Amino acid sequence: MNNKEFKWCGYNWSVSMEGGRLIHPQYTHQWYDKECVNILSDGTLELSVKQHPTVIEHWDGFTYYPQIGVGTIMSKESFGVGRFSALIQLPKGCNLWPSFWLTGVETWPPEIDICEAWSNKKGSYFRMFIPQFPYLSPSWKTTTNFHYGDSEETHEWAGTRNISIFKQCHNPSDTFIRYEVERHYNKLIYKVNDRTVRIINNVEHTSGIKPMTVIFNIWTEDMDYTYQTPMLIKEFRFESYL
Repeated sequence: MNNKEFKWCGYNWSVSMEGGRLIHPQYTHQWYDKECVNILSDGTLELSVKQHPTVIEHWDGFTYYPQIGVGTIMSKESFGVGRFSALIQLPKGCNLWPSFWLTGVETWPPEIDICEAWSNKKGSYFRMFIPQFPYLSPSWKTTTNFHYGDSEETHEWAGTRNISIFKQCHNPSDTFIRYEVERHYNKLIYKVNDRTVRIINNVEHTSGIKPMTVIFNIWTEDMDYTYQTPMLIKEFRFESYL
């Protein structure tokens, strides 16, 4: 990727976040590196991680010295109510943090996390959760969430929820899986491979008329990580409900 802006799946994208920023001031060990974004010959988007120290002059007036370059892209277009979907194969490695999510253009929140995933220290996204013996609830650490409120000061969230292995039957780092959300004015419907995994009802705070942008990223939780294979996205689709 020679440029910070490019076209993919019919939309324009930037290797940066809002305002063109290249770093998150809470995760200063990494930065959004165009060398970690690549489009393969078949059109698949590849997001990777690499050791790539640099210097970032951030808009908060501080200078940061991140050591890790990470693949992060944000849509130049904004979207309203509709269906957002993508075919994704998650990266392999330890303590990786790949995501597919939406964020508000004018304010934060809203934020809609369609697939926010974490690989553990063994390099797996699998989690065997035991809420109360002898009941088991095996799931993948591929989660959904929703952040809402009028401002950061009034921020609330619906809570992270893991996706059951009975809904997502295959290892998400071994195959492509379709993750999607149907964004209505007062409801969010999350699906995995066309199976409904979560519904959030009566959510006027979804602010359905507020424009949102789309983000794909692979981050690391900290410096203690390993990286084996990239995050692959075969396609992104948006179907407007207007």
